[in-house]
Amino acid sequence: MECSTHNRFSYRDGGVKRALIIAAGVGSRFGARTNSTPKPLIPVGGLPLILRTIYTAREVGIREFIVVTGFLGHELETFLESRSPKDIKVRCLYNELWERSNGWSVYRSKDEFQADEPFLLMMSDHVAEPELLRKLIADPLPEGHCRLAVDFNPSRIPDIEEATKVLVDQRAYIRRIGKKIPDYNGVDTGFFLCSKSIFLALEEALSEGKETLSDGIQKLADKGLMESIDIGSVFWQDVDNEEDLRRAEVYLFNSLRSKTDSWLTRHINRRISLAITKRIASLPLTPNQITLINFFIGLAGCFAILHGATFAVLVGTVIFLLSSILDGCDGELARLRFQKSRVGAWLDVTTDNVVHWVLFYAITEVVVRREGFFPYGILGGFLLLGSFISFVLTWFVSESDASRPESHIKLLFSEATFQDAFRNRDTLSSLVDSTANRDFAYLLVLLAIFDRIQWFLVLGGIGAPLFAWILYRRIVSERLS
Repeated sequence: MECSTHNRFSYRDGGVKRALIIAAGVGSRFGARTNSTPKPLIPVGGLPLILRTIYTAREVGIREFIVVTGFLGHELETFLESRSPKDIKVRCLYNELWERSNGWSVYRSKDEFQADEPFLLMMSDHVAEPELLRKLIADPLPEGHCRLAVDFNPSRIPDIEEATKVLVDQRAYIRRIGKKIPDYNGVDTGFFLCSKSIFLALEEALSEGKETLSDGIQKLADKGLMESIDIGSVFWQDVDNEEDLRRAEVYLFNSLRSKTDSWLTRHINRRISLAITKRIASLPLTPNQITLINFFIGLAGCFAILHGATFAVLVGTVIFLLSSILDGCDGELARLRFQKSRVGAWLDVTTDNVVHWVLFYAITEVVVRREGFFPYGILGGFLLLGSFISFVLTWFVSESDASRPESHIKLLFSEATFQDAFRNRDTLSSLVDSTANRDFAYLLVLLAIFDRIQWFLVLGGIGAPLFAWILYRRIVSERLS
């Protein structure tokens, strides 16, 4: 049984290219929920477990997957046929002995890998950060060895009795593994880097009537072939029941917060946007669609301001504030569902800045109508010019330096931060970072309440060109260094 037309994968030298995912179990601890739905299709943070596992591995360069199915295997294979990402290959293998221990599911794929090929072995119901896999595959695997990612902080495991424990020696080699071992210093996370020696070890264990994956790992450990890698504080979660599911989602949503959020963003904007993201995560909405919806909300606020009446200006600034809060949802959804893209980044920052330019024009138009062209028309022109130059400069930086990740695209008045745009973080960049964010939306509402919207033109007309000049000098300094 296959969920793709690819009969075999070719092994290419130069790192880990393929992963084996075990997805054959019943998931009985979820009760009736898994009677008619395969456990790997239970959604976590808007993504089925199996897709979250695949996307996590894709983040570290894995593009070819072998999925061993069992209980409700046809439903899982049908899902993977229609929902697997287009840039990867998935091959499904059905394990007729799925009702027995998981060693049989791993052993089912023994003919799928070449002798010298390292591959990831993962459980479909384990959630982890991509960093865990990066640690696991960072060093080459010696011939005949396997490696397990180990959590050496068992105290953070909520149900330690059900966890598979390991005893690791001072050389970082596993000596004992099992749920019932009396002495242990770590916990098996369920993420392995393997060679074909795992199948030889399982064959030996199975011949003795020992059918779990841990039995095979113990055979390797007895021969001094089972390495460990310390995952440190990296998050992982074995999703065995509803409480595990809740715990995993709490982490996933909390991880969407940014360390560089301002006080207002952290305590107001992010709380609201995350609450919205939680509710739309399972809906068939894409981050780009959220970006466009928010774009039109922002424009609505601008056109309300353009009306000119005091109350209309207040309503418009409130709508713009709402838009600035909702602006976090597209990025949160993209990170949560692994849907980040260059097109999405371009669309996000471009629509943000178009809204800002229309906003600055609307404010300038209203104030000039009320107070006259001088000095507010000139200040409004400086505000528009400064923000546009900053936009061009930051795009130049992002496009001309391929070493910078897309997340480092930083624009004036955007949610992103100026600090991260440069390798050298100093007091100056921190100061600019504190002014170049979306908190100005709150200032707009405050000024509109007191009918002093013209003050924003004074601040922006001076601040935007100053920001553009500082940004230019920092770019020049960075290039020269």
